[in-house]
Amino acid sequence: MNYSGIDTKDICGKSAQSLSHNVLGSMLKSTFSLSSFSWLTNLYSLSQRLCVNVKNLYFAFRFDRHQILKVNKARKWCVFDFLGVTYMVVASNSKRDSPVFSWKKDHFQPLQFIETSYAFDVEEIEIGNRLYLVVASFKAGTSSPVFKWHNGRFVQDHHISESGADVESFSINGHAYLVITGKM
Repeated sequence: MNYSGIDTKDICGKSAQSLSHNVLGSMLKSTFSLSSFSWLTNLYSLSQRLCVNVKNLYFAFRFDRHQILKVNKARKWCVFDFLGVTYMVVASNSKRDSPVFSWKKDHFQPLQFIETSYAFDVEEIEIGNRLYLVVASFKAGTSSPVFKWHNGRFVQDHHISESGADVESFSINGHAYLVITGKM
């Protein structure tokens, strides 16, 4: 079974036929996007509204609420590891800044806010030993900011004069590329 990109067969290690569609349907209701990440031996699932620990999914076939992170007009996010720490950045599609969280013990806690306006997506990019965040800003007339990791925080590095709804990165032959889509 596959629900919004999560293959429950892979998560559970066996067929999840007894997993109720209503359980996932209730969790996904009003969810703009769903994503997952692993940390230590646990698998976590993130929706726009909640972060759930699905460690016990194999046994219980259910999602348990783990942590609620309130972000004004949250759209998309990225979760990544850097220098042994797990981070999550949430794009806030409002005039407000977007939060950066770090994982401490068993939950995310606020680390900082990065200056964004109408952020719709965020992508982490590592080039060598340098870490960057690129934010796709969706409102016409805005540019997409790029942040660089410096002394334990993200600082603004420069802007890309494009706006959009999605940002993705990839590399070919050791060269990093960035795609911003959705607004012309």
